[in-house]
Amino acid sequence: MAMRVSTGHFHVEMPSSDRNDQIPCCRRPKPRHTVAFTLIELLVVIAIIAILSSLLLPALAKAKTQAIKIKCASGARQLGIAIRMYSDDNRDRFPDCSGAFWPWDLPARAANAFVNYGGRRSILYCPAFMKQNDNELWRWTTGQSNEVATDTAQGYRVVGYAFAFGPPPPPPQVQGPGRVHVTNITESFNPRAWPMPGGTSINPGASERVIAADGTLSNTEMRNPGPSGRNFTHVFGGWSKPHSTAHLNGKLPAGGNLLFLDGHVEWRKFDKMAVRTIGTPPFWW
Repeated sequence: MAMRVSTGHFHVEMPSSDRNDQIPCCRRPKPRHTVAFTLIELLVVIAIIAILSSLLLPALAKAKTQAIKIKCASGARQLGIAIRMYSDDNRDRFPDCSGAFWPWDLPARAANAFVNYGGRRSILYCPAFMKQNDNELWRWTTGQSNEVATDTAQGYRVVGYAFAFGPPPPPPQVQGPGRVHVTNITESFNPRAWPMPGGTSINPGASERVIAADGTLSNTEMRNPGPSGRNFTHVFGGWSKPHSTAHLNGKLPAGGNLLFLDGHVEWRKFDKMAVRTIGTPPFWW
């Protein structure tokens, strides 16, 4: 549409500037710019994550180890309560472990005593090595895998804690049930004195007598991992799998929880432990 303009005697038509009369055209969209990390920025992020991981992972591992130790100590206290209740009904005496080959071999009746007096199968195994809580070991020579064996059951179960119940061997023998040396046996809440060389004897107090201990065992009495590095981690017996010390610090024992006659539980570091059994494999507490 044109617009007419008069200039004197002449008339000029000029094109209209109305926007509605313009011919529409296609507009090209503006390109979108995506934001991306540069290689240097990506490397910086990876480095930060690596630093944080190196700081956090050891702390998490330490916290997990501490939690297992606490759970183990709690289970040992429950064992102490079950032992106390059993002994109250049995003239202060502990379950008879005669016939045991290793100190964690519990005759069927002894294992029943723990379960019947408030314990459970699970607390007879340390949470630091729960692979030991195995039906093959629980059944072992009893032939029964149920929680409580029948009253006529023979044989024994293999558990995760070493017991020093006895009874003590007659003199001059020095090896009791489970191959526990006579100077470590506590058969009741009124135990006999320990015979010492030269005809003397000692009778430690209740706060000094260990009656149950974490399973710390080895192939030899050496305090090092040995040439193969498996002295404390691959101990073979009749089980189809290797036994292992429960609380490990690398290839060496870190220590273990001990249950004492007075009912208290304490952690003992490995460098304070000694071999308490005769023969192979040695058990430490």
